Amino acid sequence: MKTKVVAFDVYGTILASDDYDCTCRPRRGFVEFAKKCKSEGRTIVTASDNYIDDLERDLRSTFIHLEDICSPNELDGFDISKIFDNKIRLVDTPKEFGVIVEHYGVKPEEVYVIGDRQDKDIDGAILAGCEYFHVPEYRIKDFDGKFLPQDTFDFRNIVLD
Repeated sequence: MKTKVVAFDVYGTILASDDYDCTCRPRRGFVEFAKKCKSEGRTIVTASDNYIDDLERDLRSTFIHLEDICSPNELDGFDISKIFDNKIRLVDTPKEFGVIVEHYGVKPEEVYVIGDRQDKDIDGAILAGCEYFHVPEYRIKDFDGKFLPQDTFDFRNIVLD
C-alpha cells in the first residue's frame, strides 16, 4: 500500500533532543527526504508531544542557518514553514496516531511514522496499525554532558513504498 502521510516526531528524530539553543543542524538528509516526499505527493506532518508554538520556534531557529551548511541545490525549493502540512500534538504514551489517520481520512497502513522513542512513537504506530521507522535518538551529548561522536543517521536511507 502506498504511503500517503509521513508523520515525524521532531525532537530526537529531526532535531537533536538536547540542542537547547537550536545551533545544531537537523539530521542529515532530512531536507532531501522531505522534498522527495512532497514531490511524490505525500503529506508530511509532525507528531510531537511538545507545544506547537515551541516546535515551530525551534524548527525555524534550526533551519534558518541551513544556508551556511547546505549546498544551494539541497535547499532549492525548501521552505520549513511550508514543508509540514500540519503540526499535530500527540501527548499520550504511546502516541495516538489514529488522530492522524482520522484527520486525513486514510488507512492506518498508509501512514508512515518516523520516530526515535520506542514507547511513544513506535509503540503508538504499532497500536494504530501504521508503518514505522525507528531512528536512533539524535543527541549531541551523553547523559553525563560529554559530547558524543557525530551522528551518522541519514534520512536518505529511508525508502517508502
